[in-house]
Parts: sequence; C-alpha cells; structure tokens
Amino acid sequence: ASVGHHYLEEEKSSWRAAFIAGAGGGVLMVLATLIKYQLAEWKLPTFYEGIVFSLNYASAFCAAYLLHCTIATKLPAHTAAALAGSVQAPTGHGKRLARFLEIWRATVRLQLAGLLGNVVVAGPLAYALGLGARHALGWHFLSVHAAEHVLQANSLLGPSALYAAITGLFLWLSSLAGAAADNWTRVTRLRERLSTNVYVMRRLGPKRARPIAEWWVERVGGLVSNVALGFLLGAVPAGFAIAQLPVEIRHITVSASSVALAWAEGAGTGAERSLAPAGVLVSGTVNVAVSCSLSLQFALSASAAHSHGAARALVKIAIARWLGRRHPLRPRKPKTLPRTPDAMPA
Repeated sequence: ASVGHHYLEEEKSSWRAAFIAGAGGGVLMVLATLIKYQLAEWKLPTFYEGIVFSLNYASAFCAAYLLHCTIATKLPAHTAAALAGSVQAPTGHGKRLARFLEIWRATVRLQLAGLLGNVVVAGPLAYALGLGARHALGWHFLSVHAAEHVLQANSLLGPSALYAAITGLFLWLSSLAGAAADNWTRVTRLRERLSTNVYVMRRLGPKRARPIAEWWVERVGGLVSNVALGFLLGAVPAGFAIAQLPVEIRHITVSASSVALAWAEGAGTGAERSLAPAGVLVSGTVNVAVSCSLSLQFALSASAAHSHGAARALVKIAIARWLGRRHPLRPRKPKTLPRTPDAMPA
C-alpha cells in the first residue's frame, strides 16, 4: 500500500510525468529485448539460456526501478492495496466511494500514460535500431526465420491472450515476493541492525551508516520484486521448454519491441504484419487486467477481517459509476403513463 500511494502522488500520477517515466521504461525494455536476441544466438542449453534471459530481464527491471522509470504493467499490483484500503476505511459509504473513485481515476491515468509511453517509445525505437543496423552495418538482430516466428507467435489469431494471462499472473506473484521481502526487513529490523553494525560503523562512521542503511532497506522490496519478475519471465518458460510444454510469455513491451524488429527485417505477409500489432495490444490489455484483478481481489481478501461494510460491493458500484452505468443499488423510477381523456376526472 505504501508503494501504491507513492506512485499515486499528485506529481507522479500526472499524465506528463507518467508518460515520461513510461518512455524511459520503454527504452530500457528495447535494450533488454535486443540483448535477449543476441543471447539467443549463443545457442546455450535451455536451462542456461533461461538463466541468462532471467538475468537480462531482471537487470532491465531493476535499472528501471532505480532510475524511476516505469514498466506500466507492474503498476496494478502496486496500486491495488491502496484501492482496497480506500473502501475499507471506517467512514460513510459515500466518502468511501468518492475516495475509491479518486484513486481509481489516478490509477487509470497513471496506467494508460505509462503504457502509452512504453509502447510509443519501444516500438519505433526498436524499428529504427533494427532498420539502421540492417542498412548501415549489415547487422541483423533477427534472422528471417526468427522474424517470421515472432510475427506468427504474436498474432491476434494465436494463443497470445492465454500467454499474456500467464504473464499477468507472474506480475502479481512478483509483487507478492517484493512485499514479503519488504515485510522481512521490517520484522527483522534490518535498518537498525545495519546502521548500528560495528563493522559498518567502523568503515563508514555512525553518521554515514544510517543514511546508507536506510537507502538500501527502502529498496529491498522493489529490487526483490523486479528480480523475481525477471526470473519468472525468463526461467519459467525455459522450464516449460525442458518439459516440452509449449508455454511462453507475452509482455507488451517485449512483444512490441520484437514485432518492431521483425517489421524492420521485412518479414511476413501483409496479414501477418497487421495481426501481430493487434495481438500486442491484446496482450497488454490482458497483462493489466489479470494483474489488476488478482491484486485487487487479494488485497480485499487479505484485510477482510478489518473491513467495514461490503467492500466488494462498493468496488462494483464504484466501477459501474466510473463506466457511466446506473447506480446498481439505486431503485428504478416507476414509469408514468400519459393520462388519456378516459382516465381524467369528470
């Protein structure tokens, strides 16, 4: 919840700030995608390939975190606890609805701006790099066969939506790993133990030990979350491949960069080049929807013992109101029939 409120601060949830942060995340994910395909050229055994892919993804995610950039699909898992807490405060139903809608609108604005920044930068940048390397240096990031496979794998007619749902599950699980790590630092009082450690104070001095300890402890949860996501996206598909199960991941920034590189190679037919971007958009929608729904359901269930009133019902009412629908609990007004001359009094 503290991470979610941090993201939803006014200066961070503005459209411009979220778009710029998303653009930075898009640049980092393009670099991670290019490195991934270069690592694939090594033809490592599947187990070791999964490890190096995981380290590549984890490095990109951690860099985005430390540079205050945004990978937009990770935001729903962070803001869900803040959303759940808004409808469980001991206040009236009207205030809880208003508070939820306020946080919900900020979340949607933050998510859309960050996602747009990711895609708008990742796609064109990957295409420009692929095209420039091909014409200027004769370098191909993707072979023709690999480029055609990328277009077919990300096609709207393929199983991209199912793989994107699995990726959404991984996004949620990574947030739980980060929360567990952050909780561990609080339970073990890691900040106090590091800042008062005799060896640390002897090397850094008492005045420098506490700020450095606070800097690291405040980032343990975020770093663990990003490393966990990197290994889920890199190692789990390798595990499925070892078991000879055709299960892959579909993360919108990686998919957008991959499809753009395939376009730069001129691969695929016209239909395939059209269906692949549509599949990328569907993958991004499913990434966000699955991660958000799992996180919100879990956050509501985790604090059900301390909730006040029907929190789930208030969430449904608030979302219906946001969509412009009629209030679900508001009674319908009876229809009045026009009075005819026969029904008028004498």
